[in-house]
Amino acid sequence: MYVDQIAAIPDDALLYRRAIPRFIDWSVLDETGAPRLTSGCFQYLSEEEARKRGYSGPAMSIGLDRVLADLGHSPMEMLEGFEPTYGLAVLRAGAVREKHQGIFARPTPQEPWHGVIFCSDDSIKRKTLHSMLAEIAKWYHVPARQ
Repeated sequence: MYVDQIAAIPDDALLYRRAIPRFIDWSVLDETGAPRLTSGCFQYLSEEEARKRGYSGPAMSIGLDRVLADLGHSPMEMLEGFEPTYGLAVLRAGAVREKHQGIFARPTPQEPWHGVIFCSDDSIKRKTLHSMLAEIAKWYHVPARQ
């Protein structure tokens, strides 16, 4: 069972999410010319895929700002090895929690800043969770257009 790590990841913490090109909507631009982040950018792993990775249920990978900073890394390092058409979205931990989702650190050898967002209310449909995150996300790094 997931446990929200509120003490380790306070509400003012920033969370970064890679934005996959196929889920970036270039047909809708904001006032700065940045494309829309769609709910597809915030999809949880399926139950099966989550279990393969050792998680107790569906979840979504993120990067934790405080760990990145403590290690002397820029959030942009999360995009190393990815095409320039990948972007980086940012979410505030408190806003994520307001949307009935919890957060915990889950470092990996390749990504010591890795964390996970999970649903803290089983009555909410996963697709709704994805949409809620898309609504509160902002661009940290707008990718190159495909």
